[in-house]
Amino acid sequence: MKFAGLLVVIAGLAGPAGQSAPPPVNPFAGVRSLACTFPVYARADLAATPPQPISRQQEFTFTLDSFDFKKLRARIVGSGGATSPVSLLASQVGLTVIEQTLIGNVNMTTVFAAGSHDDTRLAVHSRHFGDPTELPSVSQAYGSCVVQK
Repeated sequence: MKFAGLLVVIAGLAGPAGQSAPPPVNPFAGVRSLACTFPVYARADLAATPPQPISRQQEFTFTLDSFDFKKLRARIVGSGGATSPVSLLASQVGLTVIEQTLIGNVNMTTVFAAGSHDDTRLAVHSRHFGDPTELPSVSQAYGSCVVQK
């Protein structure tokens, strides 16, 4: 008898049959492209023990476009031209683009929905470069992306 009651409780937690949770709100759904600039970066000197942080100014820009929220794909266009399609993760928190380079390194950019001013959104770009014969080179850049509708 107790087992049957437990099944009723579990079934009630699952909700009515055929219903599913509404899809998460995508604050970037109407965006055509994002023009991103990252004027500051930090990296770690991994040869030091313990690794030492280094921060510098830089001029680093690229554009995110060709958003396909059904296939979860996008494109990055930098000074060297467009990359291969990149993976896309959209949520209420923001938009994250994950790029895998030809040799397997990973770059990740997150454009946040909160903390924006007009059409400018806060953003962070992380690079995870490795080579089988050298120390890795990792960095994180801080900046913003302007919404192009």
